[in-house]
Amino acid sequence: MLEDQLSGARAIYAIEAHASQQRKQLDEFFAEIGSVAQTYKLSTGRLVSYAVQVNSAWTEILDEIAAAIRSHYDSTFYLNPADEVALEVISDLCRVTGSKMMPLPCCGICGKKELFPAATIVISGKGPHSIVRRYCSSCAADKCKQKTRDFVRALLDADRRNLKCLLEARLVRRKSRRDMAFTIAC
Repeated sequence: MLEDQLSGARAIYAIEAHASQQRKQLDEFFAEIGSVAQTYKLSTGRLVSYAVQVNSAWTEILDEIAAAIRSHYDSTFYLNPADEVALEVISDLCRVTGSKMMPLPCCGICGKKELFPAATIVISGKGPHSIVRRYCSSCAADKCKQKTRDFVRALLDADRRNLKCLLEARLVRRKSRRDMAFTIAC
């Protein structure tokens, strides 16, 4: 179930954008990439940075993205792999440029910061607000079950937020096989 998530290749792209038009163009560029890869915006402001994850069979696309960005922007950084060191570099660059680092998703079980969580559960109730819980690959693999319903229940039971009160919740839909995203209603 989690194999595609665990075998993905990741990179971070950081671009110095002086004008709001440049920032808008970068956001549009990475939105387009979102059709073939997972993207996550890491920072906003003078330094615009994104993390990108692709299936391990498509790793060459990471270099192609870097080449496309470099052809249009002078000050670009391509950090591969996207690991804790790369995230520290982005954080330091944000401090230097006065940019804002976006919060990283944290695992609902162990609290580990994870760029691309292995599993995501959206809990929608009767009101307009939803609760989104994310789980790292280690915790998701540890709770992996044969049936999707049992897998989602195991994640919620182990969640640090004590979501055991959702015993009557039912699985509404699964976003896609690739994304490991689930929506439940309570």
